[in-house]
This record gives sequence, structure tokens and C-alpha cells, in this order.
Amino acid sequence: MRLWLLGTVLVLSGCGSTLDSSSSSSLNKSIATETLSLDRGTTSFQAVDKSIDENTKVTLENTDFKSPRRIERDLNPSALSVGTPDEDLVTLATKQAKDLNPNLELQFLNISRGSVFAYVTFQQTFHQLEVQGSRLVLRLNGEGNWVTMSSTLISNELLNKLPTEEHSKISSADYFAMPHHVLEEKSVVYPRRDDAGVMQVHLARRFAVFSLDEHQELYVWVDEQTKKAIGAYNPATAMDTIQVRGTILANSPDDKSPIDVFFPNVTAILDKGKKIISDDMGNFDKTLLGAAGAKIVLENEYLSVYNNHKATREELVDSTATNAVQLTSGTALEDRNVFYWIMVARKVLTEKLKYNALNYRLGAYTNYGDHYDNAFFMPLTKTLSFGSGGKIFKNTALGRDVVIHEFGHAVTHAIYGTVQNYEFNSMNEAFSDYFAASVTNDPTIGEGVIKYYEGRKYLRTVDNQFIYPKDFSGVRFHDDGQMFSGSLWDLRQKLGADYVDQLVHEARLAQAKTIREFFKELLIIEKNRGDRNPWTTTNNIDEIWKSFQSHGLMSDTSFTKAPPEDLTISWKRQQQGCMWFGVEK
Repeated sequence: MRLWLLGTVLVLSGCGSTLDSSSSSSLNKSIATETLSLDRGTTSFQAVDKSIDENTKVTLENTDFKSPRRIERDLNPSALSVGTPDEDLVTLATKQAKDLNPNLELQFLNISRGSVFAYVTFQQTFHQLEVQGSRLVLRLNGEGNWVTMSSTLISNELLNKLPTEEHSKISSADYFAMPHHVLEEKSVVYPRRDDAGVMQVHLARRFAVFSLDEHQELYVWVDEQTKKAIGAYNPATAMDTIQVRGTILANSPDDKSPIDVFFPNVTAILDKGKKIISDDMGNFDKTLLGAAGAKIVLENEYLSVYNNHKATREELVDSTATNAVQLTSGTALEDRNVFYWIMVARKVLTEKLKYNALNYRLGAYTNYGDHYDNAFFMPLTKTLSFGSGGKIFKNTALGRDVVIHEFGHAVTHAIYGTVQNYEFNSMNEAFSDYFAASVTNDPTIGEGVIKYYEGRKYLRTVDNQFIYPKDFSGVRFHDDGQMFSGSLWDLRQKLGADYVDQLVHEARLAQAKTIREFFKELLIIEKNRGDRNPWTTTNNIDEIWKSFQSHGLMSDTSFTKAPPEDLTISWKRQQQGCMWFGVEK
């Protein structure tokens, strides 16, 4: 899975100089240096006082498009009636817009109500094609009569110069060098100045894509006759921002090359201790961050990262930086890795699973202990600790799965609180393994974090064939939990990731504390989907049964463990109250 990864980027700008008539291949080859601008001349207005009748006059004209920018009418601003249906207002507005612009094509877009007026917006079209950026807004009073008309409409005098429609096949790959998904592709009428500064209209193909590297929406307009890029736009450049970037490991300590990513919601400390937080894309307002002595810390309202091997966790911002602040020596690789992957997991939790109850700040500690060979979550202090390893593990903070697994324990504790029994210990580990696997879409857990001489490439996997009671130990709850996580992963493979991730999360909200109870919760939720009738069955019921049966988890399942003679043994060998990653000493 690729999230927020930065690589080679097509530079697109919402302002700047216009690229000359270069070919699409030239655009691809000159990624780093060329920019395109969205230049429609919409700021070229002329103040006028042209009366239409005794109550109506044009107060602004758009000189580029030869159309009124604003028309005002002296009418009583009577309040809107709450009971007036939107449909009636749209009908009135449509007729009035047509009367004002009898030769233009207008398509209704939306209606909004204020405390006094209603505002009806129309999109201009030409031969049923959207005219890029050309709209009309009518302000209606209480009687449904227009009071003002604001527009960026283009007159037919200009539109009639449009060439004959030729909707030929064009590929987005010819204009975007980076990996991307096409969000929209459509033919439009695109106004643009030529090299002489004269406004022209083009029949253009508009591509809106989502860059997998930049995690941004990007736009390019391509002339359908010449196949040349004539306009481009990057919404992110509308803000004068600077982005916080740095390297992390994509998977494990074995990764040969760190990858460059941006860090969402990090904190900048300005002069006199004032703090500001970046947005979800890691962007700060450049003016604010330009303050002398600004420092970055890996912290926000939900997470704060500390390194037990470093005296400071602040990184001084390079005052000469223009586009990005690069996190380097001030923040260790393990700190960046922990912060990044927890924020990725939190995004899945809040946006995909719609769970927002984990609303406190977690403390995350890297290089915990003296070559400590594990990682764990402490529920009372609300901390995650990652040992630097040595004998069994490599540095656990550098393992993506370890980080997400431990964060998963924090989620489970937020839902269940403290539960004391062996079966739930196994379920708890299974929940964290499944969560890590679902976030990364990779069933192997702890890949590359074990020392080479252990002879294992990964610690556990949710894609397994473990069966109860044949493979049940009653001693190692991390291993025993794989039967349960294996059932959930099997179900995910059969019914789809999004559906099962939501199903498993909702079943957890019912706080089932045994595998049999959890199985029943899955059935109840599934039976109530669709027609919401608990007495009807669905095609998915059989798959839930089969997934649990294939791991021997049915009515006679009972994960029990004989109590030790000394009840403090577990405290002597591990941290009290911990939910740890994978080695039960």
C-alpha cells in the first residue's frame, strides 16, 4: 500500500508563466522545469455605469469575454419565505437567466439560501460541453425576482470561433509522468490567451488525476486537435505553503533505501513558545513558519514521539528552505517511522472505520530500555514503547507492522478496557495482527524485524492454516491468536477488504470477550444488513461459518490456561499491564 509517498513529481502551478506550444512528450521530459498556468483573463474587468432601464444597470464588464460581469437592479430586498420550495425558485431563476442571456446555453447547478436572499448558480455550456470557469449567479429576493447577476460568461462571438468537435482518444499517461489514478476525464471548452495575449477558446480534454506520490489532485487541459497541453492546475499551490518531509522505512529494518514522505499534523514551535500544527498534507503557511528559530517536533493532539537516546526531539527549520522542510538529524529515523505509521493507521481508523473515540494523546517512546527485545502498549500511562532490540529483534520502531500492531492495542483498549483472561489475550493479539495486516494489506506480521540467526523471515502471519485444538498451546497467546486472526483474514479474502474490515470493527464495538461471542456478533451484524431483518439469512453467512470452521473455531472453542503456582511470574518476566508485540519470555 502506498500512502503519502513522495517521488518524482510533475510540477503544476495555479499561477505563473504560460508554457509555449510544446508537445506532450516534451511536457513529460521537462517535468522538473516547466509549468503551465490557468490563465483565463478573468481579472480583466472594466468599471462601467451602463443603464439598461431606469432600475437596471451594468456596473462591471469582462473585457476579455465581452460579457457583463455584474448587473444590478434596484428592487426591494424582501425576505425569503421559508415555505417557498427550491423548485419554484429555480424555475423563476431559470427563466430570468434566459431572458438576460437569450443566446447563451445555461445549465442549472445549485441553489443556496441565505438569511435574506437565495442564490441560484448556472454553468455555461456550448454544444452541451461545459465552458471551463464560466458561471452565472442570480441573487433572488423574497418574490423570487433577481436583484443582482454576477457572471464570468463568454459571449457567442468568442465561442463561435471554436473548431469542429473532434473527440479523439487521448491518454493521461502522455501528460502525467508519475503514478496516478484518473478521477475524471471529459471534453470541455477551455478559454486561454494565445502568445499575443488574445483570448482564444479551445476544445480541450480535461484530466483530473490523483497523484499516488504527492497524494494530491492535479489537472491538465489538452487541446483535442493538436494534442498539446494548454493548461494545468495544482490546487495545493494556491496556498503559499511549505511541506514537512523526511525519510521512513516502507516495511522493515531490512529495507535497503528509506523512502521520502510528508508528515501530516506535525507541530512547529515558533518564537516565545507559540505552537502551530501542519495540515493533513504536512503543509505550514510559509509566512508563519519563516519565523526565525522555528522548530519541528513530531507531535500533535493525538501523538507525541520521544527518543530515549536523544536529549532533544526538536528539529531546527532551515530558514532558506523554500518548498519543503527536510527532517534529518534532529529527528531520528525510528522516530519518524513511528510517527508516520501511527498517523497512517489512525487515518484508516478514523476515515475508513469511522472510529473517533481514541481522542487522547499517545506517548510513543523509541529506543526503550537497554537493548530491549520487544515493544508494548501501557494502557494506564497511554504509552507505546519500542525497544531497540539486540538478541532477538532489530530495532522494533523500524518495523511498520510492529508500530501498527502496538497502536492496535491502544484501539482495542479504548473499546474493551482491561479484560483478564487467556482467550481474550489471544484475541487481543489477533486484533492487532489483523489491524496491521488490513492497514498494509499484507498478511505477514513482523517481516524483517527478527535477527537473521533466528532463521525466520517474519514473526507471524494472519494467512495461516492453524487449527484448534490441534495447534493450540495454551501457553503462547500470540501464537494461539493466529487461529482467530486466520479466520478473520480468510473472511476478508472471500468477501472483500472494505466490507470485512468494517464488519470486524463493528463486531468489536459489541465487546465480545470470547471467540464464540465474537462469531455470534458477526452473524448478528450480517443478518441485519440489507433488509435489516434478523430472521433472514444472506449469502455471506455461510462464508463466516466456513472461515471459522476452517480453523476449528466453533461451539466447543475454549482457550484456557492452567494458572501458575506463582501468580507474579508474568510480572517478573515482562512489564506489568503491557500488551506486547511478540516474544513471551
